[in-house]
Amino acid sequence: METLITARKRTGLTQAQVGQHIAATLGRNIGPSYAQKKIARFENGAAAPAPDEREPYAQALGITVEELTAMIAPRAPQEAVSVIDDLARLTKPSLIAACCLSRARPQVLEESYRAIREAVEAAVHLAIFVPYPQTIGLPKMSNHLSKLAGYYGRVRQSLLEFTHQFNKSLTRNHDQVALYFPSGEFDNESKTIIPPVFRQFTVTYKPTHFDTYQKELHMWTPAIDTDTSQLVKPTGVYSVEDQIDAWEGFFGNIGQHWVFKQEFLDRDEYWERVPISYPQASADEEEFAKAAS
Repeated sequence: METLITARKRTGLTQAQVGQHIAATLGRNIGPSYAQKKIARFENGAAAPAPDEREPYAQALGITVEELTAMIAPRAPQEAVSVIDDLARLTKPSLIAACCLSRARPQVLEESYRAIREAVEAAVHLAIFVPYPQTIGLPKMSNHLSKLAGYYGRVRQSLLEFTHQFNKSLTRNHDQVALYFPSGEFDNESKTIIPPVFRQFTVTYKPTHFDTYQKELHMWTPAIDTDTSQLVKPTGVYSVEDQIDAWEGFFGNIGQHWVFKQEFLDRDEYWERVPISYPQASADEEEFAKAAS
């Protein structure tokens, strides 16, 4: 049975040549190193090509899209960069609403950073939700809770600093990036213990031809050399629509307001938008990070 590897070798093309053919067909500009790694991930089953990449991929290999699809690892996640690039090519505004429960990755992947920057400089809006409260209002703080509170602080500080740097790197559309923390009004009353999660659940809002939005729920996973995106599927008990409804409830009025106005609210009943134009963290954030160390 022919595989992606044997199909490519039959054509005499290198992995880099196939990757750059796909990119050129779709109007993207990627270097040979990233193109090579991209095809290598497809061939070893670590990632799957996005729907719009499959036709030029099949064309490069001299096979049909159906034959290509049969060769792709059935459970391989999609590259996050492909999802972002797809949104960036749209002329109408779209939204990425992401729940971040872990620190910004210590070493940013060049292609991921390039993709999200170009997307925001086009028409993509990015809303980052960090649900960790400023304080944990329990009568008694054990060593375990102090450790957890310290983790909360490191996540908040990390994402605050990353968002500052990312926003400074934009040439335009700085208002299309929003960072949300729980409102300070809830800090002294919070008794919610949120577990650390190292994958990010993200809802994308993609405009259709009928002035509505197609909503998809992704699970983003950071890896060593790529970020992947797995579309969330029905669980057998909960449909995809059920899961999207629940996440939209979590994002509160922010997402719904954006759908109608294509702009971000400064706050709703729970979330508060954090200014990201200043280079220094606030005194509260610095104190929280100090307690975390």
